[in-house]
Amino acid sequence: MTLKTIRFVNFLLDTAIYLTFMVVFFMCLSDVIEKDHVKWISILTYFLYYFLSEYFTGQTIGKIVTKSKVIKVN
Repeated sequence: MTLKTIRFVNFLLDTAIYLTFMVVFFMCLSDVIEKDHVKWISILTYFLYYFLSEYFTGQTIGKIVTKSKVIKVN
């Protein structure tokens, strides 16, 4: 697979995992969370998922599945 293909697969896997989590999360807490706050919670969760997983492990779940890792060039 080419680098672009691997990155696209990573993106698709991470997005599918994120969306699945968010659907379950909002279904469980639909009575507690106001509909006006859903957008902001989704944005914050998306940022935290990528930032925290890349920061602490250098990988997201999509990268773990495709055996990819973020490395520093320098």
